[in-house]
Amino acid sequence: MKIKKDWWLANSIFLFISALLIIVSGLESGNLSKVLFSGGIEFLLGLALLQRSQIVFWIILIMTIYRSVEFFTNNIPNYQPNFYSFPFLIVVAKLAFILMLWQQIRKEEKKK
Repeated sequence: MKIKKDWWLANSIFLFISALLIIVSGLESGNLSKVLFSGGIEFLLGLALLQRSQIVFWIILIMTIYRSVEFFTNNIPNYQPNFYSFPFLIVVAKLAFILMLWQQIRKEEKKK
């Protein structure tokens, strides 16, 4: 049995989990409106990816690259890169997932 890799679904699930983590971790901070707004946007982006929206794909790609660069530039001046922290692992996983989706989109376009 061959399992077909669907990076659209994988990225959607990842965004749903990310939205849930944002909401749960933000409940402790007390800033409920910001948390619900950020988590809600992640959830809506996940729903849009289920519809295979390439515009949303490009938005997420740009946001993920921006967050990756921001994460690394914030840690480099301190000379204490924490490569085993949970936020770092999320950033790397999200970047890997979105790049795999980009590869899948390019393969699908070549077949047409």
